[in-house]
Amino acid sequence: MNSPEQRETAARLISRGQQVFGAVLVALAAAEAAVFGPLVLLKTAVAVAIAFYLVFVGLKLVLWLAAARPEPPQYRSLGADDPDLPRYTILVPLRGEANVIDRLVKALSSLRYPAEKLQILLLLEEYDAETQAAAAAIDLPGYFQVVIVPDVGPRTKPKACDFGYMRATGEMVVIFDAEDRPEPDQLLRAVAGFRAVSARDPRVGCLQARLAFWNPRVSWVSTFYWAEYVTHFQWVLVGLTRLGLIPPLGGTSNHFHADALEAVSRANGPWEFEDGAGNPVTMRGPWDPYNITEDADLAFRLALAGYRIGMLSSTTYEEAPDTAGKAKNQRSRWLQGFALTGLVHTRHPLRAMRRVGPLRYLAFVLLMLGTPASLLLNPLMWGGTILYVAARLDALTAVSAFIDGLFPAPVFYAGILVAIAGNAVLFCQQLITPLREQQQSELVPGGAGQHPLASYLHQQEYGLTSRLLLTPLWWAFTSVSACRALRKLLIRSQRSSWDKTPHGHALAKEAELEAAALAPAGEMA
Repeated sequence: MNSPEQRETAARLISRGQQVFGAVLVALAAAEAAVFGPLVLLKTAVAVAIAFYLVFVGLKLVLWLAAARPEPPQYRSLGADDPDLPRYTILVPLRGEANVIDRLVKALSSLRYPAEKLQILLLLEEYDAETQAAAAAIDLPGYFQVVIVPDVGPRTKPKACDFGYMRATGEMVVIFDAEDRPEPDQLLRAVAGFRAVSARDPRVGCLQARLAFWNPRVSWVSTFYWAEYVTHFQWVLVGLTRLGLIPPLGGTSNHFHADALEAVSRANGPWEFEDGAGNPVTMRGPWDPYNITEDADLAFRLALAGYRIGMLSSTTYEEAPDTAGKAKNQRSRWLQGFALTGLVHTRHPLRAMRRVGPLRYLAFVLLMLGTPASLLLNPLMWGGTILYVAARLDALTAVSAFIDGLFPAPVFYAGILVAIAGNAVLFCQQLITPLREQQQSELVPGGAGQHPLASYLHQQEYGLTSRLLLTPLWWAFTSVSACRALRKLLIRSQRSSWDKTPHGHALAKEAELEAAALAPAGEMA
């Protein structure tokens, strides 16, 4: 049996083969500088960077166009009295969530699904006494179970999910987070969705529901987060799915066939840890416990196992982070995890391409490694542009001539295309997001059957375009998160460190909206 250090896991940063490949690239760069001079090496680096931007931005535009095509006919939700409903397991990893667990239990208790076919596992960390006490104070329904995750190995969400997976009894499995408020019929929609798609493609092993921040106006940070979520879940993931590529899953509301998870679990093999006394503790499961974007990583592992991912026409509402500090930590964790996932799955590229297909493989790796790489490169490109303009304005001929020399004509025009046309299109995409969402919201009848958070979100969407005019500042801010992610990636002790996002700042508003929805009809819609 291979140890985590030897398997395809984020327990190590790069493999021996990747080390050799990197050493070869460094040697070639040094040889080019020695033979042709450092200036030629700089020109090559600039050309490679511009080529990367062309491909990366081009992929985003292709995904946008694919997602803009008319949607296929939607399937309808089933009734909770359907006799053929499968048993459903809900995994809920929790850490430091004592203040929100009561609201979470209430939200999950509102799901329309037969209680006798439902298993909800609250995965609490062994060291988190506060959340354990909060859970013990709640009168949990019989289909809820509290599972204490042993404090072994990395303290990550995927490790907790693996521990819960070993106790799952459902034919279907879904993950919800502490701040999640899924639409009450989401499980029924997932079952209906699998029945509909299985007739066309039995290889679909997962359906990803849409995630939406319901309070985008609470701060400027939450506005940018909301726009990013709309772009990611309605354009990027939808575009990837329609093109038959591999969409990186969101961290929650992904509904799995248990068979698909079991196939990945068998391929992973057991995960082995030691407790504080040196005793072995063995787990098994589909998630890499060392990865901090286990969702994106699992998407590729599902593809390796022969499964595909589809989108689910249901929404889970979440509270948006409301401060720059929360955003910085969460964004750096996502970017760090994307880089880890990309590095893990580029250790045997030819073998992976044979299993999932070259185009699917290259698109996935480009998203995983290209996202943090673009954010790290952006400040260098912006800085060079600003320096060039300042040098021309101040008649610093030597500086402007040097920068001119780094951009031969083909590279210059390609760079202009990316800098102006590419950024303009992506910027416009952000600006039209609120307008598009308003149009869609107006087509949905309000009143009975609508989630109270959905009604509030529809009101909040108006007037957000003016805030999104400052999107370039948000892009600059995310580059700060990328630098933090790189630093943590290079420090072994922090590579699998989970930056916990605090939740609960919107609990009062959520309770107010729910009370308002309950008042007229006597029950939540």
